[in-house]
Amino acid sequence: MVFGDSVAYTAVIGLTKDSIRHYGVKVYPEAALGCDLDLAPSRLGGVVYQGQPGVNCGSWQSDWRHDVRQVHPEVAGLLIGRFELADHFYGGSWVHVGQPRWDRHLSLELDQAVTILSAGGARVALFTFPYIDPPLEQPNGSIYPENDPARVNDWNRLVRQVAARHAKSVTLIDLNRMLSPDGVYTASLHGVDVRYDGVHISPAGGELLQRQILPLIARIGTEDKAATRAHV
Repeated sequence: MVFGDSVAYTAVIGLTKDSIRHYGVKVYPEAALGCDLDLAPSRLGGVVYQGQPGVNCGSWQSDWRHDVRQVHPEVAGLLIGRFELADHFYGGSWVHVGQPRWDRHLSLELDQAVTILSAGGARVALFTFPYIDPPLEQPNGSIYPENDPARVNDWNRLVRQVAARHAKSVTLIDLNRMLSPDGVYTASLHGVDVRYDGVHISPAGGELLQRQILPLIARIGTEDKAATRAHV
């Protein structure tokens, strides 16, 4: 099962194509457009968004628990970060990833997500977030702060730390390196346009990622299944 935001939502379109026939992996899409782990007001592209329970995964804790119980996935993937890169109004001021107080808050939410997704025995595949390069700029011509590659690096640092803390249940998948092998935003790989609008993953990009991601997912699922049988 793949949980997360619109980047996960678009990635799954290509990842699911003939995935059972080619890799023996059935992919359940559970990502939501505009998904944000936090209900605090966020600011993206100069627009302030107010998180709401039940909207854009605003009740993700209960929803994800329900989904995991219903499907019992062998692997639960989490790809999220677009709104986590944004400014959030928290504790009376605007904060962002890379600031210690907000980083602690985000880390606790990631810890909670891992606990929920692994509760049924699933291995969690935690994805780093890819660099972005949306065309929208501020009136003065500079990029919006949430599009700064430094924020992606700060977010991915938290993702790696969470993966290390939960090493027994989490496998880190470095999607950022897969999509940006040279360490910068990359729109095309091997002649394939893997991104569109500077943020999301194209269907062709999802298909290209299959060869790197799905064999690993299949192996993780098989190993966990074998471990479960050994303890029965």
